[in-house]
Amino acid sequence: MAQSTDPRPPEPTGVADEQRRTVALTLAAVAERYEGEDPAAPVDDFELVVLVGVDAYALTGLGVQGGPKRTARIVRALVGDVTGMTRGDLLAKLRELVAEWDDSEPARPRESAGSGTIPAPRRGDVGEVSR
Repeated sequence: MAQSTDPRPPEPTGVADEQRRTVALTLAAVAERYEGEDPAAPVDDFELVVLVGVDAYALTGLGVQGGPKRTARIVRALVGDVTGMTRGDLLAKLRELVAEWDDSEPARPRESAGSGTIPAPRRGDVGEVSR
């Protein structure tokens, strides 16, 4: 007989629409940070982890109740292993992921300081996060 103190199997949790937007915004914010960088330079995995964490924290309302942690975890899982990846390759991958995850409205390209365009953030000002 099951007891109330017995561990329960994890319940499947999907990603809510709002979480999808937050993930897309975080991906766009990280992509913006790599815009204008040397595209042939290798990706520093530690730097990527920090950037994802900072942007996830800023875009989830600076809360600590699991929003930034879950968002960062999803983003890192989507990006995957970056060993041997260049900054240009990462930027292209981030752009593809933004387009895939932001299904709430069509991506609106925004001119950036670099030569390309990236989807514009839909909520908040990503520029407020220090670089």
